[in-house]
Amino acid sequence: MKNNKTIEYLVSKAKIGDMKAENELFSYLHARFLPIVQHRIYSNSKDYVELKKDVEDITQQAMETIFRKYQNENFISGFTPWAYKILRNKIGDYLTDKKRESNTIRTLEKHDTTDNNQLEKKILAEELEENIINAIKKLGADSQSIILSLLKGYSVHNIADMLENIPRGTLDSKIHRCREKLKKILKKRGLI
Repeated sequence: MKNNKTIEYLVSKAKIGDMKAENELFSYLHARFLPIVQHRIYSNSKDYVELKKDVEDITQQAMETIFRKYQNENFISGFTPWAYKILRNKIGDYLTDKKRESNTIRTLEKHDTTDNNQLEKKILAEELEENIINAIKKLGADSQSIILSLLKGYSVHNIADMLENIPRGTLDSKIHRCREKLKKILKKRGLI
């Protein structure tokens, strides 16, 4: 295990062009960063296979940022805290993106589910309407006109007038028989 003095020594050697020191420094960082990223990312998910590539990508992105910037950086509190801050930021960016992506997916699924439910309800209503119309067509002409008049919202008095002044009691009996016939047809078809 390397201590901070050894790390700082490797950084100073790498800054003046010592390739061996630079390789050792970045090998050390990679070995230290990978388990940290794994812990942070895996603790937020259960899909380890999918995330393995993400863990390696995050580690690599942090390493690339450090590599690009360390030559010109004056480390106020040392190289190691600076490098870990870059790693923390890369992990935070990843988790923020995943959360945003997850929220977007949930929103889309919610809208998709809502749209599907509305579409399904509409289709079922249309099928029911079609089945009721077909059942009404099975009735006789008088029964059809009585049921359709009721569905259109006509009053019993208006229907009696349309059917050449049938007495109210007779019309009530016809309406009752029409409804019973329609129920029987709808029951046969499994609609009620």
